[in-house]
Amino acid sequence: MQLLVIADDFTGALDTGIQFARHGIATTLFLSDALTAGLLVDCQADVVVADTESRHLPPEDAAARVRAVTRLAKAAGCPVFYKKTDSTLRGNLGAELAAMQDVCGAKRLWFAPAYPALGRTTRGGTQLVNGVPLARTDFAADPFNPVGTDFVPALLAEQTDRPVRIAAPAALPPEADRPELVVFDAETDAELLQTAQALWAHGEAVCLAGCAGFAAALEAVLDLPRTAQVPELPNGSLLLVCGSVHPRAVAQCRYAAAHCGYPELPLTAAQMLSDTGDDAKTLDTLCTALERSGRALLRVSGGRECLAETAALAARLSIDPQTVPARIAARLGALTAQVLARKKPAALIVFGGDTLLGIARALGCTSVTPLAELLPGIVLSQMQTDTGALFVVTKAGGFGDENLLQEIECRLHDLRNL
Repeated sequence: MQLLVIADDFTGALDTGIQFARHGIATTLFLSDALTAGLLVDCQADVVVADTESRHLPPEDAAARVRAVTRLAKAAGCPVFYKKTDSTLRGNLGAELAAMQDVCGAKRLWFAPAYPALGRTTRGGTQLVNGVPLARTDFAADPFNPVGTDFVPALLAEQTDRPVRIAAPAALPPEADRPELVVFDAETDAELLQTAQALWAHGEAVCLAGCAGFAAALEAVLDLPRTAQVPELPNGSLLLVCGSVHPRAVAQCRYAAAHCGYPELPLTAAQMLSDTGDDAKTLDTLCTALERSGRALLRVSGGRECLAETAALAARLSIDPQTVPARIAARLGALTAQVLARKKPAALIVFGGDTLLGIARALGCTSVTPLAELLPGIVLSQMQTDTGALFVVTKAGGFGDENLLQEIECRLHDLRNL
């Protein structure tokens, strides 16, 4: 193992891992609760990605998970550590970056949060989405993980007291007297690459952080073995499962239903929280759609009204609101597993990291191998489960054009015809 990547959610783990796998670098993803010292010793991959599932945890619990995984990798002799962060700054950034830096023993952690391919840039330490400050976008109102500031040093200071410096691309400031975090500006992929090259040239590419954009730049400077690989994707049906309530994901699902031949089955607020007695009907509907049209869509009901209804119902049922995202993901996972037991599609398409985790756990996933990046942030992988291998296409909820499903299907068609 030459590089450990630590991500706080499943889709983020995959869209970072694929930056290495798509260039033929052996890459394997593990859920951190299944990661052991023995697995790391036996793993033949040069890049190991660990999903800590810590985005929604209290900061101290998130930091503990990151420390545990970092210690395992350090004991196994891993030389480079990369903390994958969300490009819209969700999660426990300060706590997790400080935790990884502490275990690494590095005086400086180098953080480049930009992802220009998805319109996420950093200017003067402020995170922008398509040129708009993050705090003025839909991400600021995320129902499960709202972001209150777009100034990266201020956000980090909410969870760590170590100094934070802002640096221009590739401009390495002189070393300070105590551990610090350095945040790099970047508005283009070229600037991210220049920063990665400067860190590598100065022997500083040890304790790093960023999203998939900076990971892609890091891949270009790491000297790792590469072998060509082309996935053999079968023809057949497609099942789309969406657990994201982001307006972009909701619009993409509606477009898929109206224009791409995906018969949809939106779950009610009650169905999202528990089995209302309608699961058998739901499964029959989905399996029939897969048989007849080769397409089916299972999704949560989006929109503010449905979110409010779900929250109100959870309160009436005395369900801890902090557990609602995981509960919904587990429901989607259970339903998906039951569909797959009756009618296995050629590929599963999943929107939302929590949803992907719920499905992986329901299927008894042991590891995931990223295979191809269909589009920026959209990854084709092979998931190893209790019942065999499954092709999965994944993306986070909050990006992509309305007709994204058409683009994904075109990319899958191209892969089948290579």
